[in-house]
Amino acid sequence: YYFDLRKHLLEYDDVVNQQRKLIYDQRRLILTSDALKETILGMVQEELGAMVARYTANDPVEWDLPGLLSAVRSILPLPPSFSPRWDGMSSEQIEQQLLDLSQQIYEAKEQQLGSEMMRQLERLLMLHVVDTLWVRHLTALDELREGIGLRAFGQRDPLIEYKREAFDMFEELKATIAHDTARKIYFANVMREPMRRPV
Repeated sequence: YYFDLRKHLLEYDDVVNQQRKLIYDQRRLILTSDALKETILGMVQEELGAMVARYTANDPVEWDLPGLLSAVRSILPLPPSFSPRWDGMSSEQIEQQLLDLSQQIYEAKEQQLGSEMMRQLERLLMLHVVDTLWVRHLTALDELREGIGLRAFGQRDPLIEYKREAFDMFEELKATIAHDTARKIYFANVMREPMRRPV
């Protein structure tokens, strides 16, 4: 009976261990990679592309261009005076303009901070986002595991249900990591601690 119980618990733990391995691999990549810039710009471009698709769906008459501009400001630090002329442009042209703009602003930020400091900022930000969301994800998995036994009343195998829902949650975690990184990178800054005078 106890062997069976431990075997069942190990199967649940195995799901978490597989996800832990993937997250730790990602952390290792962040710590050792010098090419985070391309990864982060890819995340930004995906986020902007999804925004354009959401606000310029259907007929051009129904497009919410002021809403799009407001949403873009949540990612890119646009000057208050910035007012794009998007009327008469296709959604592809709008998206391309935003992608070019995101690249320009990123390059300007890199020049302002310096290349080495920018690489450090990218690394610190991604580690912070991954670690924060991973802790939340582990808490959510614990809550899922506590309540999953009730699925047995509905003639469903709790372990299979747990694996399925844990997989969906992990896919959502990966998407949220990209989403949060894209929305924070332009507004993040490295603060230098003042030198402490010896007592």
